[in-house]
Formats: sequence, structure tokens, C-alpha cells
Amino acid sequence: MSAVTMNYITLRNMQIESAIKKFGIIIHGVSNFAYSTGMTNYGLPEIIITTMSQRTQANLINHFFHKWLEEGVNLQNVESMFTKRDGSDALMKFEKLSVSGELTDKYVCQTIAYYQENFHLAQNGVSFVQLVFADNNDHYPDHPEYDHKSIPQKTFKKLTLN
Repeated sequence: MSAVTMNYITLRNMQIESAIKKFGIIIHGVSNFAYSTGMTNYGLPEIIITTMSQRTQANLINHFFHKWLEEGVNLQNVESMFTKRDGSDALMKFEKLSVSGELTDKYVCQTIAYYQENFHLAQNGVSFVQLVFADNNDHYPDHPEYDHKSIPQKTFKKLTLN
């Protein structure tokens, strides 16, 4: 099949596969968010970040990819990596996400399309976590007093267990 007759998704999936073989994962940077594809290949959750610069988002995703490969996934204890203006640690945490709705329809489309075509790489399914940041008062976005103006970030439906 020539590149001319291939559909866009198949061609894009081939590019993603090539990048994963070369780098381990691929990071998709969009105007105000970034997310990974390829972490599922290693039994890790994919990551999405919806605040910070694209460079910082990519650095964070790469950091956690390598850390989790070496040490295993730990969503509970996220070390401080940034300081606030007052010198105190900026808080951040991971939230497990429901793999449906707006997340899959509008945000992580490349990852979903890749694993739909390469389902053999996702035998245990695809999971997503969001790295969420607290505001300057240590409130996370789900807190009523969270400062959305200073630290804007899109959040998604959390995974809930019955």
C-alpha cells in the first residue's frame, strides 16, 4: 500500500510507531496541553498535562516515563519539582482518569487511534493519568477556592471505582 492510498490515521500510526521505537514514547504537544503515546507499551499509564509551557509539559512527561520505568509507577508520592513565589514547594499530584468522554473524544485522540490499530500492545487496556497542579494557596482544581485565573488547567472526569 503506497503512502498516497493509506488513510491519514494509518500513516500517522506508522509515524508514532517509528518514534516509539526510536525514543520509547512520543509526546503530542498541542496549544495548551500535552500527552503521551507509548507508555502503555511498557505497562505504564499515559500522561496528560493541561498547564505549564509545552517544554515543561514534555520534560515532565519524559521525567515520569523514565522514573516509572526504573522505579515502578507511584501515583501517591510526587516529589516537589517547582517552587512558588514565596519559596515553598509547588504541589502537584496525579489523578487517574476515566478513559471516555471529552478526554478521548477531544484530547488524547492520537493515543486512542494508535492503540485501536495496535491493540496487541495494550493487552491490559490503555489508562490515563493527569498531572494536576495546586494553586499558590495549595488548593487543587476540585477545591471550591482554587484560583483558576492564576493556574488555569483543564481537568477531566476522574476514574471512580464502584
